[in-house]
Amino acid sequence: MSTKPPVMIPMRCARNGKPFLAGFRWSDARSLYLLEGTILAENTPKAVVAHSSAGTFSMSQFDMTGFGCPSCRHPAGSEVALPYIHCGQCKGLVCGGRTRNVSGGLEFRCHDGCGHRGNVYNADVSSKGLALGSPSGAVTVTHAVVVIRRP
Repeated sequence: MSTKPPVMIPMRCARNGKPFLAGFRWSDARSLYLLEGTILAENTPKAVVAHSSAGTFSMSQFDMTGFGCPSCRHPAGSEVALPYIHCGQCKGLVCGGRTRNVSGGLEFRCHDGCGHRGNVYNADVSSKGLALGSPSGAVTVTHAVVVIRRP
């Protein structure tokens, strides 16, 4: 049994701005947080309480296999396989639902509440963690939440 609690990472849909959570559980065998699923924030069960966690997580600690935005379903059927982007303006993790191929690479458009638009640099699809405009391509999640279930 793992000694690390589950982690929920707040994200947003690029197409409509709806907030959602990506839930992960720690795997001792893989030394990674594994994706359990995504859920729109408005559909989070009342029995779940979220609070800010004390730590900062590197996206290299998370296996995003099977990720899909619960609002727009990105990346299902998309020509752009980037599941999410770290926006350089609002600093949020946003699904890649408004990312498109343009001459010279990829263009990201954040949700309308942010409005940021820019090119994606250092797109390392294999790591599935991207930073908009970051020369290193590293993403650090600074606002993760830990889930506690009420008895």
